[in-house]
Amino acid sequence: MQPEWLPTWLSVILDWMHQEQALVAGVLALIGAGATVCVLRRQIKIQERQWLDAQERRDRASRARLPLALSDLVDYCLESYSICKLIYCNYEKYKNSPPSLTAPNLPGKAIEVLASAVEESLQGDVSKSSSEILNKLQVAHIRLKNSIDTVSSASHIGNINDQKAYALRAFEIEELRAHIETLFEYARGEKDTPTPIRSKVDAERVFRFGKPDGEFEAKVVEFIEAYW
Repeated sequence: MQPEWLPTWLSVILDWMHQEQALVAGVLALIGAGATVCVLRRQIKIQERQWLDAQERRDRASRARLPLALSDLVDYCLESYSICKLIYCNYEKYKNSPPSLTAPNLPGKAIEVLASAVEESLQGDVSKSSSEILNKLQVAHIRLKNSIDTVSSASHIGNINDQKAYALRAFEIEELRAHIETLFEYARGEKDTPTPIRSKVDAERVFRFGKPDGEFEAKVVEFIEAYW
């Protein structure tokens, strides 16, 4: 029984709601669930946007650190290449008088930057290229270090490494340097993806191999022709 002062139309509605309590409760539950879903979706979109913003900031920061890191890696390659050439050119002399040589130190900071690019870059090609460079760098360093240790400690280096092994180490270092250079334009913001690694023909045109000026360079070019 509704109060007499209520309007007729409101009394009718209230009576109907009283008779259909289950239906009304269900409708209200659906409305409440719908509102909850809308709120949750909005929160999820906000969180996704925040996550993407954070990812983009990390990507930009990683990219900004790349030029200096790549430069350090190229310097490492040039120094390693020079040591290989030194050993190759003095191979006969070092057989009888082992020199005191040490492998160049790996640029730790540069490696950390490259590792962060693998994890944080939003560009799949950049992440893949960075990972490949890290793998090649570690392999080349271990091989070079073993070769230098052989020269410095053995009285007859020919027992383990023949002369051309040092030209092969130099080729591996040159291949690594070429791979590093594919990231430079991306790192400087000139391209959005890495430059494809150059072909062996392009490799022979760089300043060291354009016109081989000695036996060592000629031997490295042979390895480029054979393996690149």
